[in-house]
Amino acid sequence: MNNLSLDFFLFVLMVSFGVFQLAASRGRLKGLSLFRKRLTGYVFCAVMVGVACWWFFRIDRNIPDTEGAPAGGQLFALMLLALIATTVLTIIASSIIKARWGSREPYDASQRGLEALKKRTYLQQITRSLRKR
Repeated sequence: MNNLSLDFFLFVLMVSFGVFQLAASRGRLKGLSLFRKRLTGYVFCAVMVGVACWWFFRIDRNIPDTEGAPAGGQLFALMLLALIATTVLTIIASSIIKARWGSREPYDASQRGLEALKKRTYLQQITRSLRKR
């Protein structure tokens, strides 16, 4: 992986991590959000996206793929890997930060999908649903 590929991967990772936190704050998904207050999630998104765009676009990266820049398929693969990494990073970070949060409430099997992430972290929901089977 060359330097431009790594830079693109990190750019997508930073932007998508900020956008994930925006979506978690907007949707009141406390189990995915890293912050207690919604406004903090909004500010975090603005900062992450702003810093990522400034960092990535501050230098000229207009290099043709014939001279070593990643081609379209490689860019797609890097973007997909960055989105998967962002999803895993968000799940792990929110579960570590809120490890004790939401553990006192009884399990409610009717809460499925994103609705369950309003009261529990992803890993809490997975362990509770596996335990009840």
